Amino acid sequence: LVTDFNPDRDRDLRIYKIARSVEGVPDVAQLLDAESVLLEVNRVTEAPAINQAAAAAHTTATLGLAASPYTRKIRIVTSENSDMSDPVSDEIIEVTDNRIAISVTRSSAGSGTLAIYVQVYASGGNGFGPPSDIQTITFANIGGTGGSPGTGGGPIGPIVPIVHDEV
Repeated sequence: LVTDFNPDRDRDLRIYKIARSVEGVPDVAQLLDAESVLLEVNRVTEAPAINQAAAAAHTTATLGLAASPYTRKIRIVTSENSDMSDPVSDEIIEVTDNRIAISVTRSSAGSGTLAIYVQVYASGGNGFGPPSDIQTITFANIGGTGGSPGTGGGPIGPIVPIVHDEV
């Protein structure tokens, strides 16, 4: 078995079985004809942690995210329903840092407050691990009041912009 060893990347491993006769002749003409088994590798097994880093304004809110150091992609889902049904946006983004800020923008600047729900999944390259807890964001009204306050202390890192299109 020969493969590149890079413990910082989750890559599936395919193992091929090729039998040889006593004379050394393989039982298949090509590797693709050989029996194989796929070993799926995903080191990201814990849900990422998210929090609202600062008070939500009328059109924007910033979330902080901390995930496994093996995280290579995140999936960000927003919904106007607390059970995450009927998602409004569902985006997959490649990341290079496991501590990032997610900037959520309200696409339609209505005059009242708007509550949305955000859930984040992390991946080391193959499939996604379990989801984060659902984070509620309440955008402030046009006067700048009524928005969710945030907990502060969000991770500092690259900002990932997400637009939540209201239904």
